[in-house]
Amino acid sequence: MMPHWRHVPLRRALSEATGLPVLLEKDVTACAVAETWLSEGGAGRRTDFAFVYYGTGYGTGLVLGGDVVRGASANAGDSGHVMVADHGHRCTCGRIGCVGELITPHALVREAVDGGVLVAGDVSDDALAEAARRGDDVDMRRIDEAFGALVGKADAGDAAALAVLHGAGRHLARALVTIVNLLDLDEIVCGGPFWAPLSRHVLEVLPAAVRDDPALIPKHPIRVVESSIGIDVAAVGAACLVLDQTFSPRPSALLIRA
Repeated sequence: MMPHWRHVPLRRALSEATGLPVLLEKDVTACAVAETWLSEGGAGRRTDFAFVYYGTGYGTGLVLGGDVVRGASANAGDSGHVMVADHGHRCTCGRIGCVGELITPHALVREAVDGGVLVAGDVSDDALAEAARRGDDVDMRRIDEAFGALVGKADAGDAAALAVLHGAGRHLARALVTIVNLLDLDEIVCGGPFWAPLSRHVLEVLPAAVRDDPALIPKHPIRVVESSIGIDVAAVGAACLVLDQTFSPRPSALLIRA
């Protein structure tokens, strides 16, 4: 959502400005860190899971054997380009059917406007216009207004609005099946700043859509739950990173150096 930021030395700049060491982490990874520290049942209860981060975009934090997966460039979990459909708007990557292009708040609002679910009178003209925009530099305040109206219609039982949100749940399920197959996970944890409003409707279809997908390989149960940490789960995870860096024992610190 900041298309002009490229190669910004943010960590170094913050460290120089504060005189303190600075840790920089991807938001979805920070969410996974928070769940390993503070999940219901205590630290260490969750060991193999994906954290579905639903914010202005979609991503997955990954934990295997209790260890957070970061990857070669600390960018693991960028799963928005998993293809789950043969229709829809063309993604910024040039392909059709990327899950991120089908389930993010902007994508759902655009689908609702295109399908006549949201019309003039439901939201402001500016919000309707913003829904049609392409690219990353959309005004999320306008999208948030339209997203709230869409969820409000679903809460009121509007069949067309419910169909949009249930469709998002099924698209998400297909992406998660790919991840579960690849990593043999047994738990999916959902959260993020835009998750709570639509969670009830998505969870009406998501667990069954994962369980009943003919492509699902693992035969053990796949548990789908909501994060108990709340809307600030990424910030909580960032705070946990500081504690982990300061207080957790590290094998490298125990080496005897000549």
